Amino acid sequence: MSLKNLQEISSLVTDFTKKGRFLKVSDGKVNSTKYLKLISGLAQKRWASDDEARQDLYGKELGDKTFEMLKSRAKDQLVNMIFQLDTEKRFKSSYDKAYFSVCKNLLSGAILFAQGRINSGEEQLKLALKGCQQYYFNDLLIIAARLLRNVSVFSGSTRKFNFYNDVLSKAAATLQAETRAEQLNQELILLVVGSVGDDENWKRKTSASFKELKELVTKFDTHTTRISMYRVGLRYYDSVNDYNNSIRMATECEQYLYAHPHLIQKVRLGEMSLNKLYAALHLRDYDNGSNYANECMNFFNAGTINWLIFLEYYFLLALHTGNHSKAKEVYNQVVNHKSFASYPPQNKEKWKIFEAFLVYTDTEQNQKGKRFNVARFINEVPIFSKDKAGYNFSIIVAQVLLSLKIGDYSGIVAKAEALKLYAARYIRKEKNPRSYYFMKMIQVMIRYDFDPVKTEQIAQKFFVKLRESHLGEQSELETLEVIPYDQLWPQVIEMLERNKTVDIGQ
Repeated sequence: MSLKNLQEISSLVTDFTKKGRFLKVSDGKVNSTKYLKLISGLAQKRWASDDEARQDLYGKELGDKTFEMLKSRAKDQLVNMIFQLDTEKRFKSSYDKAYFSVCKNLLSGAILFAQGRINSGEEQLKLALKGCQQYYFNDLLIIAARLLRNVSVFSGSTRKFNFYNDVLSKAAATLQAETRAEQLNQELILLVVGSVGDDENWKRKTSASFKELKELVTKFDTHTTRISMYRVGLRYYDSVNDYNNSIRMATECEQYLYAHPHLIQKVRLGEMSLNKLYAALHLRDYDNGSNYANECMNFFNAGTINWLIFLEYYFLLALHTGNHSKAKEVYNQVVNHKSFASYPPQNKEKWKIFEAFLVYTDTEQNQKGKRFNVARFINEVPIFSKDKAGYNFSIIVAQVLLSLKIGDYSGIVAKAEALKLYAARYIRKEKNPRSYYFMKMIQVMIRYDFDPVKTEQIAQKFFVKLRESHLGEQSELETLEVIPYDQLWPQVIEMLERNKTVDIGQ
């Protein structure tokens, strides 16, 4: 087992009340010095790699076998500690506590039964079965029911045997439905993660899956089938740009959870709030979106990736609705957080792009007291090398806007051929309609020497087509506009007119 995996386990079993201390550290060996040092180092995250840990523990070169044996001892002991966890300290929701409790009762009952302790084993298995029925843990319920049916054979009770046999049969049918529900949801996730398929295929897939899940819920209404239905339903409504129904679906899921408080998980409520915020972004509904953002603030811990995602949506919502002061507030909240430096490069680069759009909307200095280096940003090479049609295009848009703002037409002209080549390679009308038409409008502006009247007249046909395309109607989420193009274009024409007036005045 790698050091990283050991650290993950150790972070679970570290005592909350005594930071860096464990529930139990001795493994019963006489010579435990190296073992205890390893356990302590894992708690303190002292090492970044296996080599670093090996050198610190032994201070010399040695074969892998000795160190691997030490790690194996530590792994066994850390895994054992999992069963000593205090559920009140480790698990925040009753759902998670119940799952942990059921697993312990099931395992202890199975062991007791296997060792011939029939009565005590049956008692533990009954506790496990009760928990499974209350929380819809049908996979674990099948194991408990099978063991209890076996126990009933030794008691000679036909009544018990038939009872557990019936429970087992119903649970097996329900589990098959739940497995299918999870499969339908997971197949969609695979398409998203793998970027497989086109928009039409995605719409057909989400529609068919949503329909099947609604039918499954009517026959097998369990926690798993319902959550899967809500998740797939959200993807379906997003695929057809029906964001009002997306909000309705997320709200329905929340109502279901609040009606069954023992099934509530903070992460699930956060997921629904995030979906509502995403829908509000597309609807440009700042008032409701702000409420959804406040909900997200309660569900996501500051500095986590989910926290970063929801603030990205909130930032975009603020910009899309002209709330520039709120956008600046959100931006500062992110970049000034202690976790920002540790984010992956692409995450940090994205917020650099956001800063450029903030500068475009506002000329004030940033929090650090330094002015944004417009010239440097305009000439920087972005790191989004794998995102040619996504935020790379946002960089191009920001560069054009900032150049127009400072009246640097020559800089835009110098990049005209590169822009044309970029558009031909990476922007497709079928997949990225809004980006495609906005690029066409930029090219018209360059071709007609930044003349505001001719640019507006010639580009009008593209502007109409752009507005006919829904915001976010793109093949990838990353093509979502930092500021909607239909808002930007009138501003572009206004800047061209203003710059022309300045030139005439001079």
